[in-house]
Amino acid sequence: AKVQLVTDRAAGVAVLLEAARRQGILRGAGPGRLEVDYVPRQADVAVGDRVVTAGVDGVYPRGLPVGTVSAVEAGNEMFHRVEVTPAVDFADLSLVFLLEGAAPPAALTRGESDALR
Repeated sequence: AKVQLVTDRAAGVAVLLEAARRQGILRGAGPGRLEVDYVPRQADVAVGDRVVTAGVDGVYPRGLPVGTVSAVEAGNEMFHRVEVTPAVDFADLSLVFLLEGAAPPAALTRGESDALR
């Protein structure tokens, strides 16, 4: 089996910023770092807001905890720049939950990710 962590730069996960009720795309930004793209600047996002899977990408069910907002900055004219602290320390995982039946992300099949084998 191949395992792709959400911190992988090739990962993309549809997420929901719960307090703001806004969706975005979570992507890996390197070891232990996550960012959410496409969050409109008019969204009321605050440090400490909980981030969960949105359940709209056909891979992850809705409501799985992903992390908490650690920084919000005005990005470009349209979107916030949102940094997220992961809900877990990926260097200290002893158990993982595998989702069966989902198609692997395209980056895994192309071999472009940092996926573990």
